[in-house]
Amino acid sequence: MKPASVILHGPSSSGKSSLARALQARWPGPLLHVDLDAFELMSEGTLLPTLDDRREAFRLHCANLQATLRNIAATRFSLVLDFVLRDAAQFARCLDALSGRAVYVVGVRCDLDVLEARERQRGDRDIGLGRAQFAHPEFSRSYDLLIDTTQQTADAGAEEIWSFVAMRQALDGGGSNGAAAV
Repeated sequence: MKPASVILHGPSSSGKSSLARALQARWPGPLLHVDLDAFELMSEGTLLPTLDDRREAFRLHCANLQATLRNIAATRFSLVLDFVLRDAAQFARCLDALSGRAVYVVGVRCDLDVLEARERQRGDRDIGLGRAQFAHPEFSRSYDLLIDTTQQTADAGAEEIWSFVAMRQALDGGGSNGAAAV
């Protein structure tokens, strides 16, 4: 199987990280998990008092993410990217960083009441964050595959993603370039 990139995109607490871990367990070879949260942690605990400071930090996080994606895309490793990215231009830059390899953009959704229950249970998210993101137009984009985690387990979702990727790679010799998501 050729190296592939699976992008899991959806609101906070929709189940992306659980899907990513289950997909790693299911994947037939190395699958690196990249999470935008890891880049955002660089500014956790520091004061970003102005909107310009916050915007610059966001641009830095995205630039570091894109550099990481380019570096991984140049290897034999497959990757799963898990993020809540609502900036269409930054999303396109991430797709561009993965050019030259198969990219599958998977929308991850769940019912709002389930999302809010997960958010409360997690304890590491601001209450209301998921609701604020839930109806954002960027989550209405066209996806290669849509996974609804309302009742589906992470393992079942990972199996569905894996089956989709395997089928697409068999049919077209490598897969999408993320065009459905642009």
